[in-house]
Amino acid sequence: MVGEGGTILHYNGNQWNTMNSGTSFYLSGIWGSSSTDVFAVGDHGTILHYDGNQWRTMTSGTSYSLNSIWGNSSTDVFAVGYEGKILHYDGNQWNLMNSGTSTYLYGIWGTSSTDVFAVGDGWGTILHYDGNQWTTMNSGTSTYLTSIWGSSSTDVFAIGSYGTILHYDGNQWNLMNSGTSDYLNGIWGSSSNDVFVVGAYGTILHYDGNRWTVTNKTSTDYYFRDIWGTSSTDVFAVGYEGAILHYDGNQWHTMNSGTSAHLFVIWGSSSTDIFAIGYPGTILHYDGNQWSPMNSGTTAYLSGIWGSSSTDVFAVSGGGPIIHYDGNQWNSMSSGTRYDLRGIWGTSSTDVFAVGMGGTIIHYDGNQWTPMNSGGTYYDLRGIWGTSSTDVFAVGLFWPLSQMGTILHYDGNQWNTQWNSENSNIYNDLLDIWGNSNTNVFAIGYEGAILHYDGDNWKANTTVPLSLYAIWGSPEGDVFVLGDGGILRCANCQQPAKEFYCCSYTRGDGTTSCDASLGSYPFEECKKLARDAGATQFKWGQVNQATAEMCWAGGTCGEVQEYLPVTLANLTVSTLENQLVIQWDTASEINNLGMNLWCAQLAENQFEGITQLNSQLIPTKAILPQFGASYSSADYPAINTHLKLGIQHCTLEDIDAGGQCTLHCEHLKTVVIGDENSIAGAELNELNAKARALCNESKLDGVCLAQRLAPN
Repeated sequence: MVGEGGTILHYNGNQWNTMNSGTSFYLSGIWGSSSTDVFAVGDHGTILHYDGNQWRTMTSGTSYSLNSIWGNSSTDVFAVGYEGKILHYDGNQWNLMNSGTSTYLYGIWGTSSTDVFAVGDGWGTILHYDGNQWTTMNSGTSTYLTSIWGSSSTDVFAIGSYGTILHYDGNQWNLMNSGTSDYLNGIWGSSSNDVFVVGAYGTILHYDGNRWTVTNKTSTDYYFRDIWGTSSTDVFAVGYEGAILHYDGNQWHTMNSGTSAHLFVIWGSSSTDIFAIGYPGTILHYDGNQWSPMNSGTTAYLSGIWGSSSTDVFAVSGGGPIIHYDGNQWNSMSSGTRYDLRGIWGTSSTDVFAVGMGGTIIHYDGNQWTPMNSGGTYYDLRGIWGTSSTDVFAVGLFWPLSQMGTILHYDGNQWNTQWNSENSNIYNDLLDIWGNSNTNVFAIGYEGAILHYDGDNWKANTTVPLSLYAIWGSPEGDVFVLGDGGILRCANCQQPAKEFYCCSYTRGDGTTSCDASLGSYPFEECKKLARDAGATQFKWGQVNQATAEMCWAGGTCGEVQEYLPVTLANLTVSTLENQLVIQWDTASEINNLGMNLWCAQLAENQFEGITQLNSQLIPTKAILPQFGASYSSADYPAINTHLKLGIQHCTLEDIDAGGQCTLHCEHLKTVVIGDENSIAGAELNELNAKARALCNESKLDGVCLAQRLAPN
């Protein structure tokens, strides 16, 4: 028996004993020809062999996770895994076979070296090997298949998600009635009329040659998969077998859903307009009194839901279909993709994002769905959330290598990798994301991962001993996280976005005055107070001296000026005949003196050759303008400069009216000067992510770069 953390157990006829496997990787499959010839496979291409005395690591030739193993003899062994990987062992070494698919394979079994079956996801994948090549079989299902076993070449069973059991009679695969919708993941039998299947929730099925029956159910606990609410005293959780719980601020109560279908996601526009979705094509609606089924028009696995109102709701599913609810009925939309979609979020009915498998991101503009460039990632994206159309986060995991999470960010122009396990040394798959501002965002996932973003960096917030699947926060400041066997609540966990309002005016005697509840601060002191308090912005203005109008809370402060750093709408960096060309657009330059342009090269974990490209400060249109304006690169000349050949990382730095500097690491761009074909785009993206992270780590808020570089 094998499992997590490299666990291998051995039964000697009386008791189970732990064996030393020599690895900490997750082990998922085991097979042997005898007690002195046993193979085990697992994560990161792990293959172990037991010779009767000890386990030794074998060279597999792959880093992709392997899920299952079977053999015909000690010199004829097959292993399957992620991305369609099939390996064969001939007694001397493991060799990669051509499977003809990139689908993840989970199970393998055969009757001989010329009659082998493999199963996986991707529309019910079943492959067959005849001794020469692997070919695809018609399974007749689109569900994930997890395991396979048979008594002969004309009596083969395949099992999978949603209670799927298929039988092969030597000619074709046929669907069997399993009597359950539970996830099935293990099968074995002693003969064609004595077959056992195990699955989620302690499910055990038995086949007697005529029908499948449930022999035992060891647990009555439900698995919950999503959470949502309207307030801290009105929270809903949904899960498998139609489970719905409601929290009233004191305790959780079971609700009658009227279905036994698995529910995966919940969302609503109010406490009397809530939707819960699941499989197969299940949609329930809650009107404040009871849950009622809706006609979705599909049998697909529905995996994500979001809406802008009760008459504008979107749901995404496996295989790419999207359905839309207009207040009367659900209608199918063309998504333009066949990849499974897992999450959806938007700012309005004409600005909606959906994410899914293989780095899929699509956008809806009110007319059609179009694909977006996810920045070269192939991670499976599971969750999406944002604060605006120019500030969107997506999280996911890299299936071929477990415990590899990622976080992408969209700035209105492009998607970039903001965080991943490889660069952070925090190895957790991520499944959901939520926040209440762009400086207070949470990402959660497997093995209790909880990450927090403060506007600059992602950091591990805490871990708990259970996998986490969904997160939601209430307007009152409570954050709820849903995981295996529990729902976590963090009271007053949110950090509200801060905003300071200060007003001052000068009396005849030279003293300043303002409303007592806000304090008495001239511009510079007000700005310092806001910075020290971590404010994202503050407002300052002089009281109308002609009317002596006071600055009361919520009142008017005369002509108010607003302090903000320069907001970049776009920054592009390109090359022309080995010369750097930089252009940009700014969304605002209120109360800013101007900007500097900087470039540098990256050497291991530090920047070198830091160069300021402008000899004089690039001015704004006006100092302390009465009204904020937007400027584009047309307001400035394009900046051309010769730099050292190689890879350069460039960005802008703005200086506000108080002399404080802001380095825009979030817009740092990476470009090759010289041979642009000398480095692949994917590698360039990785270098850019590394440079942005280093920039964020090393910058000092308010301190100008030139001041930091000046000799002491």
